Amino acid sequence: MDTGFEAPDRLAPGCVTSFWRIAEPKSTKVMLVKLPNGMSADDYVTAVKKGSLFPEGALDYSGLGLTSPGVTARCG
Repeated sequence: MDTGFEAPDRLAPGCVTSFWRIAEPKSTKVMLVKLPNGMSADDYVTAVKKGSLFPEGALDYSGLGLTSPGVTARCG
């Protein structure tokens, strides 16, 4: 989806492998972020739209980075 993706609310601890198919007609950045307690996904998006490059308290859990259209990629 152009505006996001579907995933479970929580994952069990440990190694997780995810597969991504980039269906958008443009390159897409896939990044996994752990939000701090009290921050919702909507809070994170609002902070980014207001100019925060990486909202305070959020942790970068890596991801695929910039990925080309039509690619299926594995993360983990």
